Amino acid sequence: MATVPATSITSSPSNSQQLTRLLFWILLGVICLASALLPGSPLLGEWESQTVYAVFGTQANQLALSIAPAANIGGQGYVFLDVSRNLIEIFQLPYTLDLIRLPTKVIGAAGLVVFSLLARRWFGAWSALAATALLAVNPVYHQYQNELIIAGPSLVVFILLVERLQYVSRKPTSWAAWITLMLVWALLLTMYGPSRIYG
Repeated sequence: MATVPATSITSSPSNSQQLTRLLFWILLGVICLASALLPGSPLLGEWESQTVYAVFGTQANQLALSIAPAANIGGQGYVFLDVSRNLIEIFQLPYTLDLIRLPTKVIGAAGLVVFSLLARRWFGAWSALAATALLAVNPVYHQYQNELIIAGPSLVVFILLVERLQYVSRKPTSWAAWITLMLVWALLLTMYGPSRIYG
């Protein structure tokens, strides 16, 4: 009679589980890449045009008028938006709408990753992937992902805050969970919504 090998609960995942996990991350990457590559509006929106002028326009002329060079339109969290000017100047890239909007596109794609992690904990891998795909093609999310305004990054940081709160509720004794929660909370307070309410 042959003996049956004992398996423990902590044994390494099987090849099919590893393949499923790898497939999940590949499909998530495809969703995020497709979301970032989908073209946005070919025209600047009202708030976006003011942001683009404040970030780029005052750099190109001698008349700064009432806006100082490298200023913003008075909101909070515009550090994320100033990154586009720095990238274009450092790498000598052309001023195109896609390159100007690059930071918000990348932040929007990162928001999809955080959303998928949160949804995966609640609903499982494939439901989370389907929900992330629906969020990626949601017209409102796509609009904010493709506009150089602070509403998109503010939403992503809020999603990250919900993810951190959920993680802390699962591991309340983890110092790393509490420290990252505090860092995300501090980052959220510099964003558009809370700074308008509490500022």
